[in-house]
Amino acid sequence: MKKFSQLFLVLISTLGFSQCEITGKSSLVVGEKSSYNIKKDAQCKECYRWASTGGIVVESDNRLDSVEIMPVNAGNSTLSVQYISENGNITKCSKDISILAKEDSEETPAETTKKEDCDIDVTNYETRKISNDRLGFFSNSSKDFSYTWEVLYKNGQKQYSTEKAPQFSYSKDNQIVTVSVTVVSKSCYKKFTKPYDDNFWKFF
Repeated sequence: MKKFSQLFLVLISTLGFSQCEITGKSSLVVGEKSSYNIKKDAQCKECYRWASTGGIVVESDNRLDSVEIMPVNAGNSTLSVQYISENGNITKCSKDISILAKEDSEETPAETTKKEDCDIDVTNYETRKISNDRLGFFSNSSKDFSYTWEVLYKNGQKQYSTEKAPQFSYSKDNQIVTVSVTVVSKSCYKKFTKPYDDNFWKFF
């Protein structure tokens, strides 16, 4: 009887995995923001955990039943989610998303944008101390581009922002390690990554 019960639980878990499905587009163009959601209910409103690999970035709260993603690089990407279902099962599912370069899209000319034709004039960004626990990041361009910022902390945590001049918190025990910003225009994109090592924090 005990073995039968264990087998039944395994079957239920398997069914839970098979019924998990992420809804949303299967292909996007670089810079085309899109929403994805899961129809299954978790045990609580913030019991979901979304993750991405490849050329997409999760821009919204990754703990809810829906997320917004921004494609930043062409290629194959995967969006995945894990949550605890109402009956207590840990459920996982994923969705493969094909990210197309702008010149590969049917809605844009087929001619590849040359590097010298890229209209993004961002060459760097400035780091400013806003308070004892907040840093501000400021682009050196006044033009209206789309920005996606990714901050990596010492403990491995990541935070994101799509503001032009975002602010991120930090602490002595959990300092910022790297900051990456992807700038997207209608014709091209550029990505900048800056490390923040011990010397930076020592003299900051």
